[in-house]
Amino acid sequence: MAIEAVARVAEADPTEAPVSAGVHLSPESVEAIAVRVAELLREAPAPAAGPRLVDAATVAQRFGLKRSWVYDHAAELGAVRLGDGPRGRLRFDLAKVADALSVCSDRRGSETAETRTTTRKARPQRRRPTGAERELLPIRPPGSGRP
Repeated sequence: MAIEAVARVAEADPTEAPVSAGVHLSPESVEAIAVRVAELLREAPAPAAGPRLVDAATVAQRFGLKRSWVYDHAAELGAVRLGDGPRGRLRFDLAKVADALSVCSDRRGSETAETRTTTRKARPQRRRPTGAERELLPIRPPGSGRP
């Protein structure tokens, strides 16, 4: 009987989806299938847990940087060039970027939020030269013959 039901499904119009193929599984059969699928999933090798590489725009957004700065400091941030050419795409491992940035900020003695001052240093004013410091062109008296 079950074979006849499968044959009818195979011959049926594919646009008409059957409500039931006539196959009935007992709860024990469903449980056995579920147990076997779980076993197979446990035996399957885990996907490689290598670093997830992202582009410069993602690095910039994640760490609050400008994309151009990320490109300028790609070597320091541990960039990986994809491709052999000079215009190969750059990709970054976020963990390596975070390490590089923390080393960089430690080396520069970055201020913490508690030690940072809110006042800015005033820029020194640029001295503008006065006329006395420059050699001036001679003034010709009117009517000297030259215009």
